[in-house]
Amino acid sequence: MDLRDHPEKDQQEHPDTQGGYRAPGQRQMARRGGGDQAVLLEGLQGQGVQDIPLADDGLAGPDSTDPGRDGLPSLAAGGLRRLQIQETVGMGLLSGVLSVTVTLAGFVILGALFDVTTPLHLLELARPTHPLLHQLMLRAPGTYHHTLMVANLAEQAALRIGADPLLARVGALYHDIGKMVRPDLFVENQIDGDNPHEQMDPRASAQAIMRHVEDGLALARRHRLPRRVRAFIQEHHGTLCVAIPYHRALQEAEDPSQVERAAFCYKGPRPQSKETAIVMLADGCEAAVRAARPKDPQELERILDRVFQDRIQSGQLDEAPLTMRDLQEIRAAFLQVFQGMFHPRLAYPEIPRP
Repeated sequence: MDLRDHPEKDQQEHPDTQGGYRAPGQRQMARRGGGDQAVLLEGLQGQGVQDIPLADDGLAGPDSTDPGRDGLPSLAAGGLRRLQIQETVGMGLLSGVLSVTVTLAGFVILGALFDVTTPLHLLELARPTHPLLHQLMLRAPGTYHHTLMVANLAEQAALRIGADPLLARVGALYHDIGKMVRPDLFVENQIDGDNPHEQMDPRASAQAIMRHVEDGLALARRHRLPRRVRAFIQEHHGTLCVAIPYHRALQEAEDPSQVERAAFCYKGPRPQSKETAIVMLADGCEAAVRAARPKDPQELERILDRVFQDRIQSGQLDEAPLTMRDLQEIRAAFLQVFQGMFHPRLAYPEIPRP
């Protein structure tokens, strides 16, 4: 039969798109592009329902018959995409913040539970605003300045020999915190020249000086300083004797052989690590250089050599893992720092007033 003789049947079999229908080729395109809508349309047409237009939801592609809605699907898809990106970025930022928080909290908790000294904890202790350092600065300003100088010496020496410079610096900052309990007993804090030791007998004077180690340990435990930092308080004097009271006792005694040397010596222990040994040397050198006020580099070198020889010959470094090469490097680092501290200055002439 010729389909041209029956236009009505031709229209039923091949509806055009102007009346809401699609030609067979267009139905295939809708099936490929429209998904479930094409399947639903074919099911309805099989039951005799013909006048069902396809809804333009943006899935049928750019051939949609409703020009008024061409931009809506792309805008909706773009907005959804932006929301997905923002959600992903937000979750990433939140995850990063939580990771850092958990890591920092883990450092603090593990350090407190197992007395582990972490670099983060050492950086916290190195703050000048730490309560112990702040109180030391206010109560014993001379001792505070001394600890700063010792810290600079110890840090540079530790860098030279491959020790821990941060631990050496922090240990030096806290090694004399016990002096703030009785700051007037120590010459660096005696601003007006009044020396209480002149009214004490030598033994009591020595005991008062050595007391700063026990006072420092008590303060360190109260403020929860880690064990490795507390070691600097105990070990920086080793088993050395307090020289001035001991010599006074020998001079005042009728029989010097009856003077008990152990009563004038620290209880120790001697330095057990490179860092505490460095602080012992830095502490002695800083005190000796400040007392002697050397006029030239040669005199400065002689002072350093004397302190180093005294610590070696008295056995104070016997338990520290230092080699002679390390001691040479430490001495060189101290010399460099001291030369920067005591560099020469020109005397400024007085300018006559006009």
